[in-house]
Amino acid sequence: MHKNSDEPQVDTDPVVFQNALYQLLEQISKRDQKILSITAEKTAVLNELKEKEKLIAETEANLRFTESQLRQVLDSRAWKIASTIQKFRTLLAPPESRRARLIEKLLSIISPASSKTERN
Repeated sequence: MHKNSDEPQVDTDPVVFQNALYQLLEQISKRDQKILSITAEKTAVLNELKEKEKLIAETEANLRFTESQLRQVLDSRAWKIASTIQKFRTLLAPPESRRARLIEKLLSIISPASSKTERN
């Protein structure tokens, strides 16, 4: 009886079979290493993402706190009074005007120590 040419030939040589098995095991090992490498990389990226999310949350909390403090200052009576005085001063003696320079000179004569600290 002969073999049909359509059927694949099976090599029953144990050495050939063992070599093929070793090659398959080597390929599986390489794929496992690649999977481990990708998993480690993924874990590192996830950890980095968590750290960045934590940093963003802390930054947002600091921003909310700072905005709250700013709102308290802007809503305070002292700020409103100081703002009104500044607007009035700007109306009477606009910055860089002759009147502003004259007031600055008068203030430096009256209080030379405060004039030096204002310039520094």
